[in-house]
Amino acid sequence: CIQFIERRFFFLHKPKANMPRVFASLLLAATVVAVTSAAPITKVEKVAVGYYMESLCPYCIQFIERQLSPALKQGLGDIMDLSIVPYGNARGTGKSIQCQHGSEECQGNMIESCLISLNPEVKSYFPAFSCMEQSGDPVANAQRCVQEAGLDWSSIQSCVNSEEGIKFEDKMAKRTNELQPPHKYVPWVVVNGSPIGEDLDNFVKLVCNAYTGTNKPEACSSSFAALDARKTAKKVSVGYYMESLCPDCIDFVEQTLAPAIENGLGQIMDLNVVPYGNARGTGKSTHCQHGTQECIGNMIETCMIHLNPEVKDYFPAFKCMEQSGRPVDDAESCIKKAGLDYDAINNCANSNLGQQLEDQMAKETMALQPAHTYVPWVVVDGQPLYNDLTELTKRVCDAYSGSDKPAVCGN
Repeated sequence: CIQFIERRFFFLHKPKANMPRVFASLLLAATVVAVTSAAPITKVEKVAVGYYMESLCPYCIQFIERQLSPALKQGLGDIMDLSIVPYGNARGTGKSIQCQHGSEECQGNMIESCLISLNPEVKSYFPAFSCMEQSGDPVANAQRCVQEAGLDWSSIQSCVNSEEGIKFEDKMAKRTNELQPPHKYVPWVVVNGSPIGEDLDNFVKLVCNAYTGTNKPEACSSSFAALDARKTAKKVSVGYYMESLCPDCIDFVEQTLAPAIENGLGQIMDLNVVPYGNARGTGKSTHCQHGTQECIGNMIETCMIHLNPEVKDYFPAFKCMEQSGRPVDDAESCIKKAGLDYDAINNCANSNLGQQLEDQMAKETMALQPAHTYVPWVVVDGQPLYNDLTELTKRVCDAYSGSDKPAVCGN
């Protein structure tokens, strides 16, 4: 070490001819002491985060939009070793993979696997990944999102259409199937080997608490926590099961739901609108109570909610469509008035994606326990309101355990 310092030091700082040799030696000695007495640097390991998902999962999109993407923008990636695994609830490997939301989802998973595998740095692939997911149609928007992120689309496309892509996706399948404990649903998030289950709203907090270093990013500060100031108490789950041409549903939206949301109830309510109602069947065999127009209206509303999952984004257009009494005819004007992308929603409603999403609405409706007997059917924290629909605000306020109740709860 001394020889190295001596050679490097005197090469970079050659003593002038008139510099006393003794002074140069003392300077060298001081350098050696300073270097050899420096405190050892302790490396702090990043927090290992595994995000197991599938490309057409509505709840995965919500997690990206509400938690993962904002957190990365606020520096959480500095302390997090993120691994995204696109496979989810699929089954099988190779060319025999069957995905929960059909072949379109399998293709989306493959594109994302190739994107991540060919561009392994989170800062490189995540902008394109986030763009694809939040578009609601990752396959149709893949090329645009990848190119906007400055990545090479041709190499990703070649990967998808080759044995390389199959190998990448098989690795995603293997990692998902080897989870212990096994995943139960998606999104499935694992922090330092421990699943966080349904506690997705506390994702940032869990990562920050797991990090042992002192240089925590802005995402861990109280200012970032203010982005979701109501995490201290879990929001009240509200399921609204309806159909687009139901007169009583229109009355409920106009007289109860819309006023409650506009008066702040949405701050403590996790609203899930499910457009299917008293329909029967799935796929192209779906029969709606009020005919074909109602099926089309249900599909448009389902796509609109899927592509714009935040209540504050989709509800103005949803309310407009419902209150018009002609949700299909007025869909375009209502959606554009709300500042949403009508073309994207219309494309979804006329695609396999739209049908798959509507089938999911059917599945959610049919899985209700107790089963719904009419519409509108409203469920608050798992308990149906039955005919007490005007009690929605009171029931939600009573069910909320936080101290930060909105003003509407005091009226």
